[in-house]
Amino acid sequence: MKANFRISQRHNLSSRLARVSVASSIEPMSRCQSAWRQSEFQKHSLHKIARPNPHKSEHLIRISINGGDNSDFQPNYGNPLLVRSPQAFSPKQQDAESDEQQVEKLPEVPPDLLKERKNILIAVLASLFTIQLFFLNIESILPTYIDDNHKGLTETHTSVIMITMELACFILAPLVGVQLERIGKKNSIIIGFVIMVTEIIKFINTCQVLSTIGLALTAFIEDDWWYFGICNVVRLLQGLGDIGVQTSCYSILTSIFPENREKYLGYGEASAGVGLMVGPVIGGLLYSYLGYFWCFIIFSLIILITTVLCFFVLPASLNRVEENLDENGEQVQSNGREVTYWMFLSNRRALFAFTGCGIICILTSYSSGYLTVVLSDQMNVSSEYIGLILALPAAAYIISSIAVNYFVEYIPRRIFIFATFLVYTFAILLMGPSQLLDFPKDLYIFLIGYFVSGIAQGFLFIPILPEVIDSIYIKTGYTEGEDLVFDGLVSDKAAALYGSFYSLGLIVAPLLGSWVYQLVDSDWPLTCDYFAIFAASFSLIFFLGNVLPDILNDKKEKEELEGKRSEARRQTDRSMFLKGRNFSKFSRNDSINDVLGTEKSDKEEDSTGQNLKSTIAETANFKDSKLQKFLY
Repeated sequence: MKANFRISQRHNLSSRLARVSVASSIEPMSRCQSAWRQSEFQKHSLHKIARPNPHKSEHLIRISINGGDNSDFQPNYGNPLLVRSPQAFSPKQQDAESDEQQVEKLPEVPPDLLKERKNILIAVLASLFTIQLFFLNIESILPTYIDDNHKGLTETHTSVIMITMELACFILAPLVGVQLERIGKKNSIIIGFVIMVTEIIKFINTCQVLSTIGLALTAFIEDDWWYFGICNVVRLLQGLGDIGVQTSCYSILTSIFPENREKYLGYGEASAGVGLMVGPVIGGLLYSYLGYFWCFIIFSLIILITTVLCFFVLPASLNRVEENLDENGEQVQSNGREVTYWMFLSNRRALFAFTGCGIICILTSYSSGYLTVVLSDQMNVSSEYIGLILALPAAAYIISSIAVNYFVEYIPRRIFIFATFLVYTFAILLMGPSQLLDFPKDLYIFLIGYFVSGIAQGFLFIPILPEVIDSIYIKTGYTEGEDLVFDGLVSDKAAALYGSFYSLGLIVAPLLGSWVYQLVDSDWPLTCDYFAIFAASFSLIFFLGNVLPDILNDKKEKEELEGKRSEARRQTDRSMFLKGRNFSKFSRNDSINDVLGTEKSDKEEDSTGQNLKSTIAETANFKDSKLQKFLY
């Protein structure tokens, strides 16, 4: 496996003026970890040269000021879970014209650590699958059951019951994020399902299982208003359990697997997508053959099985926050750094990412209240095929969740998000099909747009958390792996805010979608046109506010740096000319004064060489800072 690096020109400039050595063993790292390594390199008098590469991590070439080989320098990881099986680059040829280097494998992750990470991943994927397995069943079963058994309740009451869970998630997510480090991630997942942990939380520890059983017991309530009130209480408990499980799962994925967050978040979203796709099918069969009560009892048993799995599979180390140990078994102390929600909300990149999360939810769910009616009445789709059509975006979501990692390796993350929003806009136009663009009113066009919308959802949701976390480390100047408590708090609160904005979007979506749909007199194509304009407008705002400013700043800083390099070259050429002239005088006259003049020119050349070396290092640091600030 090979990787091309355009460093020959830089090498030619520096090799004439300074002794340059390239370390024979290079240790790559994740983007945030590389900043930590930079401080370690400075301690050893090293200049850091980093460059973008298709592997999404920064690989370092070490340039020694004194010309020595620093291959014995091995920085330590503070957190053993940050250690991964990396790829190192060693020079293939010493020729300056060669810019290819051979990839070699460094030692693998210890087997016990690899097994622990595997167990964590299995438990997290099972948890996300179970939560989403239950999510769409409520939306597909409750409206039908209420319409058949509680005639005094209208569609508005049904919508209130549906929104109650998301309202609870929106309100409670920040509170869960604050307490997650104290409770522990493993405990939070189990609390969210069923297991009792302490006397203080005995009321909320049965959230998912007991709330699902409670929902089943509402089958015995005949009074409409008692049913309405108890369902809202049960949905509040479900919201508490749901946000506890999801916040913990996403925090684990971002903190335990920092080397490739998009990849493992993609696995998590793919698992959730399978749950969303399979859930309505299983729920529909159980409701049809066993009825309302036994349907939710069986789902309670499924949740209980997942709870037992998490209890025995997840390691207890996920709960030991203040007792984190380094590789020497010593306690890791916090540096006193605080993590507040204001750090995220005042960060431009993080705020745009969270806002994008809410916008995606609106675009995804604005039609949830009337899409089945549109399919049956306006598109003449048979009822037996509606379920399959509704599962189409979930299938596409699974595909995009797995594939997104391969795209963000080669495309800057924010540009990728912006481009995907444009794709989503076009997908909504196809779903109409668009009345403004006069698309043909054929069902297959809707199906194409509906499938593409599922692809876009995976491409948009997954990069959000990595974008938020990276933006915090870049803005604060802190380094990942240096303070484990700080790292955990960043992941927890990022996941909590993600859950809040996600829930806020799901609350606004049906209300806004129903209002627009009624405003245009139930005209589905025109409704899609309005939401396509809405998506395009946010795409433009995202580009102007979150992409273009950094492009302009990068261009300005690059021009300034190129000016410095040009000035350094001119000084170098002048000093070399003076040295040649003084050497000729020394040869002809053999005078002491010319010798002194030659020594002065040599000193001037050495000074100029050092200036050029510092400019080269500044160029490398510029590329490294822009790599973290803009490309990622």
